[in-house]
Amino acid sequence: MSHSPSRNVVRPILCSLGVLALLATGCVDQTIAYLHVDNASELPYEVRVDGELAGIAIPQDHTRMKIPVGNHHVEVTRDGESIYQSMKDIQKGSSLWSRNYLLNPDNEYRYACVKILYGDDSLARAGADTMVRMAAWAGDQEITEADRIMMRHKELRSDAVPYGQDPWFEVPPNSRILKGLPETVYTKNNSETKRTLIRVPNEIHEYLFKASQLTEVTEDQVEELYAVIALVEEMIPMED
Repeated sequence: MSHSPSRNVVRPILCSLGVLALLATGCVDQTIAYLHVDNASELPYEVRVDGELAGIAIPQDHTRMKIPVGNHHVEVTRDGESIYQSMKDIQKGSSLWSRNYLLNPDNEYRYACVKILYGDDSLARAGADTMVRMAAWAGDQEITEADRIMMRHKELRSDAVPYGQDPWFEVPPNSRILKGLPETVYTKNNSETKRTLIRVPNEIHEYLFKASQLTEVTEDQVEELYAVIALVEEMIPMED
């Protein structure tokens, strides 16, 4: 069964009221970043940066703490035992956003950064089709059905990007972290996208990771990926 580019899963509502939230004045402190420690155990973690206590990660939850920009030794201990340590180069963000890193010291969890569209995606679809044509023109090649299938697969892959193969990774900018998404957004545009990093089952993470490595795909593989991403979207809690 074929699907249109806009999936018919439960979607948030877009309210086009012509109202945009004003950006907060002032600049982001570029001397710090944020470390989100995801604690899968039943005991607290102590997180130290260059030997100094940066924070306590509470059990069965994630905890955000500040970490200075630069090269630093990060160590996590549990009940007096070191369970993770590594040198990390903490990069500064921009004047509008700080960098966020996630650390899962036990390497128990797997994640996906999921993109949700609010409103009409017709412009996005038109843009993707234009990219296919431009790539073909640049190479003086005819657009084949295989090209279209591969582009559709790549487009879907961007809707749920796997993370967590390594216990430490940088979270994409402007992503919510282990939180739900709002049921409604307000914008002047026809559509808007939001991203959130969520935990996903290991088998789904493995599937998304393998899908991201494919260089040739069939229509059946596109349909299968479509169904998997629809399942991932349903895992996102929606907030009022």
